[in-house]
Amino acid sequence: MNRWITGVLLLAAALVFTLFCVTIIDEREQGFRTLLNQAEPKLFGVALNRPNLVEPGWYIVIPGLHELVRYDRRNILFNSSKRSLNTVERTLVDADYAHGLVFKRSGLAHDDVPRYYFGRLLATSGLPAKP
Repeated sequence: MNRWITGVLLLAAALVFTLFCVTIIDEREQGFRTLLNQAEPKLFGVALNRPNLVEPGWYIVIPGLHELVRYDRRNILFNSSKRSLNTVERTLVDADYAHGLVFKRSGLAHDDVPRYYFGRLLATSGLPAKP
């Protein structure tokens, strides 16, 4: 009887530990996992960690050893360098983006959503108002 209770307690402890160590990454996100704050630690030339988690699935993340950062795949960051652009008056203007642009992919289509985000973009761009 005593062995049976010990076995059940060990099984329950293993189950709880497993629930804390397994994380699921779905198809809308990707992850970056570090082991002891190193992306790719090596022991005798063998990599101990696979840091880029780009495929959906179940991954092991041991608390205290691993750190997992999740990123949304639907966000795309666009940073541009300074360049000269032609205007309607055929003059060159040096243009750059003061802030990076973030584009978000979405399967939703609403009539006013693009207009709202475009209005926000124009409001923060610093462009002169149209007379």
